[in-house]
Amino acid sequence: MTESAAVEALLHTAAGAELSQVSECEAGAQERLGAGEDHREAVRAFLARRPPVFRGK
Repeated sequence: MTESAAVEALLHTAAGAELSQVSECEAGAQERLGAGEDHREAVRAFLARRPPVFRGK
């Protein structure tokens, strides 16, 4: 799931949902996105003080 798809899913869930449902959806998205290659690239780029090169993975 891409970041934009995760945000869209969160917005869809948030419309008329209870806070606990939104929190569960957000936690799942954070877990999935945090395990991706783009997240690792973001951390490497930050530590190297260079712009990240994202590949959508």
